[in-house]
Amino acid sequence: MFISSRLLLRRADKTSGRDDGLTVNGHVLLDFHQNPDRPTHRLRVVSASLWLYVRSRGSSSPSAGNRTATLYVFRVAESNSSSAPLSGGMDLLAALEVDAGSTSHGWRRVDLRAAVQHWFAPASGHHGHNTRKKLTLLVDCVGCGPAGIQVAQFERRQRRRPFLAVATEALVSRRRGRRFTITCGEGVTQCCKQSLYVSFEDLGWDDWIIAPKGYFANYCMGECAGRPRTPDMFRYFHAHVLEEYRLRNPYASVSPCCAPTKLSPMSLIYFDRDHNIIKSDLPKMIVEECGCT
Repeated sequence: MFISSRLLLRRADKTSGRDDGLTVNGHVLLDFHQNPDRPTHRLRVVSASLWLYVRSRGSSSPSAGNRTATLYVFRVAESNSSSAPLSGGMDLLAALEVDAGSTSHGWRRVDLRAAVQHWFAPASGHHGHNTRKKLTLLVDCVGCGPAGIQVAQFERRQRRRPFLAVATEALVSRRRGRRFTITCGEGVTQCCKQSLYVSFEDLGWDDWIIAPKGYFANYCMGECAGRPRTPDMFRYFHAHVLEEYRLRNPYASVSPCCAPTKLSPMSLIYFDRDHNIIKSDLPKMIVEECGCT
């Protein structure tokens, strides 16, 4: 099962209280930040596009309409020095040609899917946790001056600032479901699987059930509200929608419930009414996994 979501990430200003960003050699650095409450390392990036607003400058030469410029987008590695932000190096991510004669202004899309997937992935040695909370980009334009083209990187009008549009899919598989199934124990309050052995003798059924003598039926218990969850931590998208609704409407009596999300069959040997020995496979008898539904 795939759950899709779309993120629109606008650049965050490097400084507060000022109307400009950190510049390097005349270029504004674009910073994009992840939400720390929304883990991204379990998401697959379907598409990621950096949108840049390009406009013409009135002082361009008469031959500018026949010229082209090239936009280069670099990823700036994190640096330990605030005075030398490029000391960590840069990687070229994409290049896009802009024809000055095709249109004087408008939005241009730069494909950054591979770069964003790398950004979302956990850094090596961090046991599945993403430590790359910031993506820093530098946009350079070769030939923009002669072509009379300008890239809007920082403006007072928010609607023309660069932004990053990301579409993701969270794969909910059986393997992943098992990863998030928690066994109840001391101190566990969230949704979990509680072990429960049922004896057929205690139920008075041992006079017609031959085997087994009992089995672990198990059951689910615990809370579904609390810490934020990514879409892949819910069994169904319906449960994710209810959780988002509950967070925005705290007084509403709506909440996902902790319930079985996977049950397995069991074999039973017993006497029927005519005292025939029957072997039957009964479906959905054992709770294997629990989740918020």
